[in-house]
Amino acid sequence: MYYINKLKKIILHHSAISTTAMALQFNAIKAGHIRNGWGDIGYHYLIERNGVVMTGRNRKYQGAHCYGQNGDSIGICLAGNFQYEKPSLAQIESLKRLLSTLKKEIGDLPLTFHRNYRNTSCPGKNINTKILLGYNIKMADYDLLKRFNGKYVQRVFYHGEVYRIDNFRAVYLQASPSALFDSWSKELKDDGKLIGISEKNWLLIKNAVI
Repeated sequence: MYYINKLKKIILHHSAISTTAMALQFNAIKAGHIRNGWGDIGYHYLIERNGVVMTGRNRKYQGAHCYGQNGDSIGICLAGNFQYEKPSLAQIESLKRLLSTLKKEIGDLPLTFHRNYRNTSCPGKNINTKILLGYNIKMADYDLLKRFNGKYVQRVFYHGEVYRIDNFRAVYLQASPSALFDSWSKELKDDGKLIGISEKNWLLIKNAVI
């Protein structure tokens, strides 16, 4: 197994195994991954349907959960197939607590979905940004951030507050209008780099603010 150099994000998965077919899944998934020749289960954490958080691969090691993204991410899996079922409230509450713990221990990393990086439905249609925000889980709207990545954004009717979307995070730049700021923002607008966005989109983007 390889060491992680610098963590940049958390990737959320589902096991794609119905919990009605297999109530507790950690041991079976771990055994299957080891049979694949992996050194351990591919996820760093797995949350069973009853809300029990199972610790998988040590966080200092790269996971085996999202091809091309394992080198800088933490992999969290929720047991269940959320194309057809919904996560339990116990799972959601445990996810919230786990994310809070990770924030304290390794910093405020953006939470993203497996499907943001690969051609997959994972973690299923019954988990999306709106649902997680409804549970007060900080979840950046990845598609929106991707649309504005590398740009500067500002609410249409709000002078002064500018963020740069960088690596799918919103980085605060300015909130104090001044002659220098006015000149700088005009130059960005003229170059097509500063984009005014709606209040609705702003509220979605602000969940990615570092």
